[in-house]
Amino acid sequence: MVAGRALAATDVGDIRYMLAEENRPFVVERSSDALSAAISILLDDPSRAAAIGAANARRAREMFDQQIMFAHYRRLFDGSAPSPSISFMRWRVDGLKLGVMHRSRVISGMGSSGETGQRDRGLGGRD
Repeated sequence: MVAGRALAATDVGDIRYMLAEENRPFVVERSSDALSAAISILLDDPSRAAAIGAANARRAREMFDQQIMFAHYRRLFDGSAPSPSISFMRWRVDGLKLGVMHRSRVISGMGSSGETGQRDRGLGGRD
């Protein structure tokens, strides 16, 4: 995204949220026909693809810049963060336990071995 490219992708995880609004029509169902059609549209209209790419780059800088994310985590960990309105994908990362978050509640989590567990607590709460 930060490279300023339009993307064609299948609708998995939070990819639709991560991309700029202009790119969302190119997040398609999980089928090779739908994906190839989305790619073809972008290739056939370079000016549209360039505009979408510029929107993706803006969104990446505004939402996913490392310093912005560090500041959000700092506020989250020190308890001063407001309830977030962002959904996060569930990720299994070596040795880390992360959860699927929606608004101010952790609704499910995944441990480092891949097991899942249900939780329903506010972000400021403890297990």
